[in-house]
Amino acid sequence: MEQKQAAILTFQMAERFIKNKDYKQASLKLSQARKHFPLLENIEAMIIEISECKWSRKDFAIDQVWAVYDGPDSMPRRYVVVKNVVSRTEVCAAFLDPYPILDEEKQWVEEDLAYVCGLFKPGRTMTSLSMSQFSHVVTCEMEVWAVYKSWHPKWKDGDFKSHQCHIIEVLSDFSEGAEMKIASLVEMDGYMAFFQRQQVNGFDLIRTITRMEMLSFSHQIPRFSVEGSLHLEPDALPPRSIVCSTAKQHSTCIYVHTQTIF
Repeated sequence: MEQKQAAILTFQMAERFIKNKDYKQASLKLSQARKHFPLLENIEAMIIEISECKWSRKDFAIDQVWAVYDGPDSMPRRYVVVKNVVSRTEVCAAFLDPYPILDEEKQWVEEDLAYVCGLFKPGRTMTSLSMSQFSHVVTCEMEVWAVYKSWHPKWKDGDFKSHQCHIIEVLSDFSEGAEMKIASLVEMDGYMAFFQRQQVNGFDLIRTITRMEMLSFSHQIPRFSVEGSLHLEPDALPPRSIVCSTAKQHSTCIYVHTQTIF
């Protein structure tokens, strides 16, 4: 009963945030309420409702870099620079184009494969996008990514059709050395979209990757810290059947990569 009561109180706080049109805080409170008591009446309907009111004009600013949903599975794999808010529901933005440096990156781009981490340059393509297509502002905070399982640098387009994904958290970037530290995340039993670090014998499962291995990154997943766990944006999670459970500007380029935007 204590868990249910805590969920009800948190749910009521979410309702107040919705009345004030603070949908981000409302979403966070609903996530907390669902963690306390997943079967709480009306909670799933309200989560769906606020997802349709996720962004408003005040959330956008000129020159912000955003990730937008793209591709057949609608994951946030493309980046845009905001140019102007043209209406209550639409934003004018310019897409960022890949600017590969490594030979493996150049080959990846030539194969027209999704390039989500690395250098990007402002493109010439401008378009009006619905606010519902925007996933999150690209920031320098600790990041969570979906990473292709069994990835190989020689993959072709067809290799992605039946891919599986790991979920990882980035712990360091390449400014600290030639390799990047990442930690494996697993979904918490009984808590949809809540993840924690995978452990072996009481220790976090951490490994290092090279810059070339960043090509194995599928897309970034927005995250919120909730009571010692990470709540990940459900819209950016790969399909449940394939989730493994157990811009600072420099010259004309923008670097979109874990923790840093140059």
